[in-house]
Amino acid sequence: MRRAWFGIVLLMVFALVWGCKSSIGAKTVVRDQFDYAEALRDAAKEQMLLNMVGLRYAEAPQFLKITSVINQYSLEGSVSLLSPPYDASAAVGSPVGVNGRFADRPTLTYIPLSGAEFTKSVLTPIPPKSIMSLIQAGWQADLLMRLTVRSINGVAPTSRVGANDADPRFFELVSLLSEVQREGGLSFRVEMRGKEEVALVTLPDDPEDGLEAKHDRIDEILGIEPGLPEYKLVFGQRASGRDEIAMLTHSILEMLVDLAQWIDVPPEHAASGRTRPTPDNRVMESFGYEPLIRVSHSKDKPDDVFVRVRYDGIWYWIPHDDFRSKRTLAFMQLMFSLAESGGGQQAPVVTVGAGG
Repeated sequence: MRRAWFGIVLLMVFALVWGCKSSIGAKTVVRDQFDYAEALRDAAKEQMLLNMVGLRYAEAPQFLKITSVINQYSLEGSVSLLSPPYDASAAVGSPVGVNGRFADRPTLTYIPLSGAEFTKSVLTPIPPKSIMSLIQAGWQADLLMRLTVRSINGVAPTSRVGANDADPRFFELVSLLSEVQREGGLSFRVEMRGKEEVALVTLPDDPEDGLEAKHDRIDEILGIEPGLPEYKLVFGQRASGRDEIAMLTHSILEMLVDLAQWIDVPPEHAASGRTRPTPDNRVMESFGYEPLIRVSHSKDKPDDVFVRVRYDGIWYWIPHDDFRSKRTLAFMQLMFSLAESGGGQQAPVVTVGAGG
């Protein structure tokens, strides 16, 4: 009877261990996928906002890219059984022994962006055709133009980032292009002409679409030849002819610097020279525009917010009900992803065992 009882116990323990071992991986797939996706998303938002806050105070940006997430589970179990004859009076422990161990060891690999990869991802201007492709795909022209364009045919929002000498022609141009886009009067395509890839912008001049006056004003601001079926899109400060639209674009770093100037900071920081005062936005407001992002600050940790970071003892955050700021931060994450080279890794690799 004793042997039969021990045999049953042994079989039950092995069945339990084998059943857990065979199913533990499959059962954690859904949970791990969503948990890590949420954690990576929150980390990306916080990294982007922290870099913006740092740039507000003239800190150099620092980006860490997660290249791999490896989660290893292990479940081990063992059973010991003393064979009869068994002398209970001389035994130190029980004749049956069961032990097990469970381990969860996530490993994250980080690569700091530096060197050629940093230059390509953060310092290289966004190609104009990428911006126009996004507009063609339905992204709002006002968001893209205000965030990514430094000047178009020499018409710029300001003479430099953070300056107060806003040019009303730029915001009028953005408004006109947005209206024309909504009415389907703005299109873009890329075609091969010989061995050259040419980007073309089309502004159909059809009197029946009701956009003739807007097109005329766009032609006047840009200084392009009215009525042409298409205009060649090039990168640069000035167009070489009246059939070209020259677009000078921002890099990721310039976009972050431009957004950082609107971060709300303690008044004493601007007064003491730790950071620059917030620029005057009356010109953009006259055309119905507000800063693309608003970031609040407080010494107390805020609750229930979209994203928050702590810098130099002060909390900075974007609330859930500020859709414009949330959209802008999400767009910056998208642009950063598009700008990443994806090339080989040449920087030092830091691997952190995050769970054991």
